Amino acid sequence: MGPQPGDTGEDLTVVCWYAAAYVQVWSLVCRGLCRRLLPWVLLHRRAGDHGVCLSETYGPFEIYSPSTVCACKPEWDQLPPETRAKLHCRQGVRYLALENLDLVDVKTMVPVPADGVTLGEIVMRGNGAIKG
Repeated sequence: MGPQPGDTGEDLTVVCWYAAAYVQVWSLVCRGLCRRLLPWVLLHRRAGDHGVCLSETYGPFEIYSPSTVCACKPEWDQLPPETRAKLHCRQGVRYLALENLDLVDVKTMVPVPADGVTLGEIVMRGNGAIKG
């Protein structure tokens, strides 16, 4: 994205990126971020054994930053380590900057039930998403 006809000639890209970064970082202030493929259940369990709480996120490259996060619940702390680790590996709660997040049927684009079994396509809309 660069200067558009009629603009002052100053590149607006930096301003747009900084504005988006501020909103996205606001959601990440207290969280670390890892972009590697790891055995998450095992990692969460081992980290929990040492008092470390990890947060699972999801975000495709077309979105400026992670889009969803696992919303951990206090009652999970009372569960056995293996069960707790499996719950901590889930994500699906949208970040503040994401306007809309849904799981839809690929052919009909109708929302599917959030039952953990039905498959669908993730659709999202927000200021950090590209058009198309």
